[in-house]
Amino acid sequence: MVVLDVDHPDVEDFIATKVKEEEKIRALRDAGFDMDLGGDDITSVQYQNANNSVRVNDEFMTAVENGTEFGLRARMTGEVIEKVDAKALFRKLAEAAWACADPGIQYDGVINNWHTCPESGRITASNPCSEYMHLDNTSCNLASLNLMKFLDDDGKGNQAFDAERFAKVVELVITAMDISICFADFPT
Repeated sequence: MVVLDVDHPDVEDFIATKVKEEEKIRALRDAGFDMDLGGDDITSVQYQNANNSVRVNDEFMTAVENGTEFGLRARMTGEVIEKVDAKALFRKLAEAAWACADPGIQYDGVINNWHTCPESGRITASNPCSEYMHLDNTSCNLASLNLMKFLDDDGKGNQAFDAERFAKVVELVITAMDISICFADFPT
């Protein structure tokens, strides 16, 4: 997951990054290059192995609603170094997401208002699909099961869910996930 704050001076370039690469994909595909996901030529396209999101704050969303300017801030000093039309920036963000599904939006205020342990620090990002939000350098380990695999057919067109087998598999997967966490190194 690549997350950039909405008040970062590079936010407009960041928003356009994947749109430009998607345009490149279409142009190369139309010229006969192999742009399928497993294709030889897709490797020439940048930024395809990351999910991008813009982290918006309440100040920005209020500026969008009011149609006012919003300040982009220097990272070191926090001073406003450029003002942009908030509504126009929000439209660029929405159009980019429509064109290529990136960037996503993360609502900083909502995320941190719902934070379950705020005394430990702010949540500043998430895992790539944003289903896990917690402190920086925490671990997200996900597992899934295909529930259709637990349907038993009696040969007469009747199906029943095998709850006993499902419970055993869930226990096994939880054990495997616990083991993977124990052997994992946390990012530093």
